[in-house]
Amino acid sequence: MSLPTIHANFAFEHRVPAGLSTPAIGYTATLIINGPSEYSFNAAYDATTSTWVFNGVVADAGTYRYAITFNNVIGKFLYESGRADVLADPTAALDTDIRSFAERTLEIVEAVLEKKATKDQLSYSIAGRSITKYSFKELMDLRKQLRLEISLEKKKTPKAIIYKFTRG
Repeated sequence: MSLPTIHANFAFEHRVPAGLSTPAIGYTATLIINGPSEYSFNAAYDATTSTWVFNGVVADAGTYRYAITFNNVIGKFLYESGRADVLADPTAALDTDIRSFAERTLEIVEAVLEKKATKDQLSYSIAGRSITKYSFKELMDLRKQLRLEISLEKKKTPKAIIYKFTRG
């Protein structure tokens, strides 16, 4: 189970069913979200549906780590953890560039390679080095690296790798 789609500045609800892996009586449940900002939400236990209900609002868009823990007098245990992307507020100004660093940089690298870069793009620097000082090979290598990074960013679920072991 993972967090629902969350948009910055909009309320969200996440339900965790109580069962063998999620206790109910004598426990509290906490959802912790860390990233561009830090948030902590306590759940309410809904006895009619036997679920823990987390409600909250995350103000800043970005990539976050999250953890759901159950706590009692003895200690706490981790129920679930993972990564969540909080999407930009869809009602915010439309001129906001929502592309990742890799996507923006790839556009600049490709414009330089095609000799169609704007003055702003030509003034771009990476690690203190002007984009115009990179060799063609370095730009091609950077382009390859950025494309790989973008493809990894866009993957939502990991693909299963299946191994077959045979006796030799």
